[in-house]
Amino acid sequence: MVPLRGLALARRPSETIPAIGKSPAMVAAEFEKLGIDASTSEITTSACVAGDYLSSKGVEGSYVYVIGEPALMSMLSERAGVRPIGGPDDAGKSKRTLQSEGHSIATLDPPAGDVSAVVVGADGDISYYKVAKAAAYLLGNPRCLFVSTNPDPAYSFAPRAGGTAATLAPAGGVWARCVAMTSGREPDIVCGKPSRSLGKHMLSAYGLDPATTCMVGDRVDTDIEFGRAAGMHTLFVESGTTTAEAAAAAGPEQRPDFIAESIAVLEAALVGEAASD
Repeated sequence: MVPLRGLALARRPSETIPAIGKSPAMVAAEFEKLGIDASTSEITTSACVAGDYLSSKGVEGSYVYVIGEPALMSMLSERAGVRPIGGPDDAGKSKRTLQSEGHSIATLDPPAGDVSAVVVGADGDISYYKVAKAAAYLLGNPRCLFVSTNPDPAYSFAPRAGGTAATLAPAGGVWARCVAMTSGREPDIVCGKPSRSLGKHMLSAYGLDPATTCMVGDRVDTDIEFGRAAGMHTLFVESGTTTAEAAAAAGPEQRPDFIAESIAVLEAALVGEAASD
């Protein structure tokens, strides 16, 4: 997410910048390609919040088992000082790998007692092996924290074109549910939208007043619900998995204040505001 000031130069309605699996620096680089000035200090991802949460728990120097992309592992290391394991290193491993390792809580390496948290996010190389190992760490260490970066069930892998439905792919919430069902444990925190923890983090970090802040997003069950829960104004745009018709028909907690085709609608408002200053 990035403050609206950084969207003043947005021009093309079809442009979207998915943040899945990306660090703030990677997201800022995508904005730069569109001629939008956004610094990393203005960008907050669920991985940033996950890192800050672990930092608040005093687990610096400990191992953290990760289901996720390299950007997530980097954020955890950078913001919490932990030692991420798993992630890309466990890509390609399968049920047979588990069997060859003599999979059990007793044979985990590193031992369950040395792993302070399991963090689950979007992972393009998800596998039976990763879910089983994450669950084993949670079962083997009752003090091990369970962190879900976001509850999203799916994301738009390819945008809708010519009125056709968007092509969807499973998102991080799916893998978190797999680990929860396998381990019998629910996440201690969900860092992404519509988490109230994220809302408090964002408002505090940027010194925002919810009464003068607008949450812009393309999902009603995460973006719009998040904005409404935090007391913000909400704008739904048609760039993701939800249609304008579905957004208008959503329940009170997920119904946006405004609906538009894209964030391009903000340009006139932002330029007009700048001209009046």
